[in-house]
Amino acid sequence: MIDQAKKANTKHGMFGTPIYRTYFNMKNRCYNPNYYLYKDYGGRGISVCAEWLGENGFFHFYEWAIENGYRTGLSLDRINFNGNYSPQNCRWANMVIQQNNRRNNHTITANGETHTIAEWARITKIPYCTIQRRIHSGWKESDAVTRSVQIHAPSRR
Repeated sequence: MIDQAKKANTKHGMFGTPIYRTYFNMKNRCYNPNYYLYKDYGGRGISVCAEWLGENGFFHFYEWAIENGYRTGLSLDRINFNGNYSPQNCRWANMVIQQNNRRNNHTITANGETHTIAEWARITKIPYCTIQRRIHSGWKESDAVTRSVQIHAPSRR
């Protein structure tokens, strides 16, 4: 009798798995005003597409996830951070990609390329703090990420 009740109440058997937690948290961020991140998602008008909601919403999300590179260690990322959760606007990303796709990042355009300060630091090998210090000191942003770092030898007296 207990086994039959379990089967009757099991929709997909994935409750508690990492992919289900991702799905559940996505919906919470968008629709639960008591969720601690709601103000940054649902509170800004971010929603989940109709395909991923409703009775078979998790199944559709799961199929999309598997077909689009889901694996442990990656997280759900909205390509346009102001856009909704949908197959067209989501991807699986590592933490570096996630951190570079935040709305509070400072981006700089130089030589026709736009990157965050962290990305420029990796590309140019100029320390992140040096780029920040240059900008706060009044440098043009493009110069802050393109001018090489001058290493001064200690003076000999």
